[in-house]
Amino acid sequence: MSLPEEALQALGRSFLKDESLETWTDLLDGGSIVDVPEASEWPPDQEPQMALVIEGLFRMTYMDNTGKMVTVRYIGPSGFMGIPGMVAGSVPISTSSLTSGRLYLANIGKFQRVARSSARLSWMVAEFICERLYHTLSDLIYVQCRSIRDRLALHLREMALQLGRATNIHLPISQQVLADGIGTSREVVARALREMRDEGWLETGREGIMIADIHRLPVGELPISARYPEPGSQKS
Repeated sequence: MSLPEEALQALGRSFLKDESLETWTDLLDGGSIVDVPEASEWPPDQEPQMALVIEGLFRMTYMDNTGKMVTVRYIGPSGFMGIPGMVAGSVPISTSSLTSGRLYLANIGKFQRVARSSARLSWMVAEFICERLYHTLSDLIYVQCRSIRDRLALHLREMALQLGRATNIHLPISQQVLADGIGTSREVVARALREMRDEGWLETGREGIMIADIHRLPVGELPISARYPEPGSQKS
């Protein structure tokens, strides 16, 4: 068997981009492609899964028993879901699609066996997980020290980068989705977006948000170098 062309293209921009076609096939052959509708939970049966994102934007969140939501990370094309869970077991984190999406579902057992047999691949997986840890720590510190507007700008920047764009980005995201993502009300988000629009950093409309250049967003310096991926070479 061979991997679908669209999966190969996504792998070519993933953290495995420097590996050979043979290695990709060993790790991921035998998987399947699934389409995910917008605003749906994945996986629908909540069983542990590992997937490569081919298209779309996804958000991983934690929700406590009071209904308060915390965004853990965003994942776009060429990003992997489920690698930490493959290594250390699943945690109570939910994943939902912010747009319609397309995933390549991997065989977790096969990926584990191949990665364990190679010191190089095992180290790459460890680096991947550490990078995600640093990213999460940076965001955790940032949200405790910054304003709602700054936090919103950080989320917008992350979504744009996960979609592989730094300029002229269209985010088909509602104000309520943004409010849920940063843990505030839609009215607060609307006010922050209006301020950023008045400053010329973005445009808003019924179809979502347009950002001319993410580097103009008022994010500022991050507390930890989370090594955000450059557009076109995501490490998610």
